[in-house]
Amino acid sequence: MAQLLQRMEWVAALGLVVGLSACSGDDSVGDSDSTTGDDTATTSNTTSTTGTASVGETETDSGSGSGTSDSSSSSTTDPTASTTDSTTDSTTDSTTDSTTDPTGSTTGVDPLCGDGVQDEGEECDDGNNDNEDACLDTCVAASCGDGYVQFEVEACDDGDADETDDCTSLCAAPACDDALLSGDESDVDCGGSCAPCDLGGACNSSADCGQGVCSAGTCSILASCKAIIEADPNAQSGMYTIDVDGDADIEPFEVYCDMETD
Repeated sequence: MAQLLQRMEWVAALGLVVGLSACSGDDSVGDSDSTTGDDTATTSNTTSTTGTASVGETETDSGSGSGTSDSSSSSTTDPTASTTDSTTDSTTDSTTDSTTDPTGSTTGVDPLCGDGVQDEGEECDDGNNDNEDACLDTCVAASCGDGYVQFEVEACDDGDADETDDCTSLCAAPACDDALLSGDESDVDCGGSCAPCDLGGACNSSADCGQGVCSAGTCSILASCKAIIEADPNAQSGMYTIDVDGDADIEPFEVYCDMETD
């Protein structure tokens, strides 16, 4: 009997040990599940946090798989849509505007003097820089007075209107038949190195006059030899025409004037 009781105690003790072992295993499994759940929750929280930063929404279910799905959907769909819109708008507008305008300006090239094409506002355009031909490099037709000697057309061109220098406004040297008061002439085409001037012509000295003497800048016939020497202190002795009564009945006549004697 005593042995039977002892065996029963051993069996009871063994059952207790087995039961305790079973309970310990369940707790371990539960802990594992709990840990896994925590990890899942942590992962879910991490995912929802990422979604919150992107979309601006607050995660309401950090321990649920569905919460993770909703957060992921929000964070991937909305930012993509906004990014697409902003990218499309900004790219389309800026690209279209910046490329269309320069293209327009390139297509409509402004007229250029010297391109060989006579455009509006140009008198000519021969496409060169030769200023001795008929068209200057400013696309203006060559003309007398422009300061450029046109080949085989002008003898000179000093670019001014001074008729007393070596080049007249006709772009030629002074001449006694150019109808200009040019060179050393005292009057138009007379005096100086040209033929003497008639009575009434302008003069610088008596040498410019064909008749009479130069009195007050005009070729005149004076009334006496005295009047002649007074008008022209450089007058030499010789034959002179005098008019003793001016415009009266007596015609002018020649006399010898001794300019050495008072």
